[in-house]
Amino acid sequence: MNQKPLQVEDNMVVSLSYILTASGARPGHNPEKQAATQIVQGHKQVVAGLEQALYGMSVGDEKDITVAPSQGYGDVNPASVQTLPRNSVPSFAAATQGQRLRLLHKKSGKLRRATVLNVTPDTIVLDFNHPLAGRTLHYHLRVDEIRQATATELETSPQAES
Repeated sequence: MNQKPLQVEDNMVVSLSYILTASGARPGHNPEKQAATQIVQGHKQVVAGLEQALYGMSVGDEKDITVAPSQGYGDVNPASVQTLPRNSVPSFAAATQGQRLRLLHKKSGKLRRATVLNVTPDTIVLDFNHPLAGRTLHYHLRVDEIRQATATELETSPQAES
């Protein structure tokens, strides 16, 4: 008797390959990304629209999906664009438009990523939105492997950054 192929469901380790393109130009972002990754399904390790699309897929399945900003990296938040004194951080001295920076927040100790939007002699304008915020995402997906996650993988499964 033929067994039904294993399908993606919560608490499974899913290895997948994808090509990602995003609509709309944002400074400092590569328009296409090809990658492979491994996630624990249902643990919010990828954007919600991608996670939803994986349910029910089997090894070897491929599909094209479109993910709206609300199910991807969210809308652009204008409050996340900040103008700072250029001398406030020594590394700003060599900053250029379009450059992506990683900054350590002094109070929280949290690493923040930003894209340089503009540089003047006195100020620097930084965009702390995710580079894909406000963009519609287009994925070509392929499921390469599926298996049950181990107890250790479930306990230590990293959660996606919000």
